[in-house]
Amino acid sequence: LLISDSRYAFACAIVLIAGNAVLRRIPQQLGFVLFFGVILAAGAIVLISGVSAGRDDFLGRLYYTFNSMNRLDLPMLLGFKFDFAVKFMDSGLLYFVVSQSLPVVVLLTVLYSVGIVATGPEAKLYKTCTLIAVALSLLISNSLFSIKVAALMWYCLGAFASASSRNKTAQSAPVNAEINLAGLQHSK
Repeated sequence: LLISDSRYAFACAIVLIAGNAVLRRIPQQLGFVLFFGVILAAGAIVLISGVSAGRDDFLGRLYYTFNSMNRLDLPMLLGFKFDFAVKFMDSGLLYFVVSQSLPVVVLLTVLYSVGIVATGPEAKLYKTCTLIAVALSLLISNSLFSIKVAALMWYCLGAFASASSRNKTAQSAPVNAEINLAGLQHSK
């Protein structure tokens, strides 16, 4: 995921590595708060840095995203002007909002956080880190929507879900065997 766009790879890696200890303790159902928190933090970085032009670097792309938000009107936020999405190709977040609508973006983020329940600690961390990586990626490009990135993200999530499901089955199998043995012994 980090190699999908070199403009954010370093920043994303630093955020995920530095936040590892904290991210492990955050309930997975609150992941959507992190998603929107990353977006707000990026806006604060643009304000604090004083950047005033969109350059072709990470900070310039952040500036482009937040400066372009001024061009959004209510029909765009509600997804009624989806044909304008192509004007925001360099900002995945605005492309996503204009093409799908702000309510859909919020709903999908909340559903990912609440609706998909990861069971193992690695799966929970992956789920949380994915939301942060997605937020960072959407701030600077729409590469998230390419098959090479999205497919890998969903594959990894499915692999974690499958592994935790197998672990649950393996852990419960001996218990079931003991119950069955106890039942056989009792029936003798």
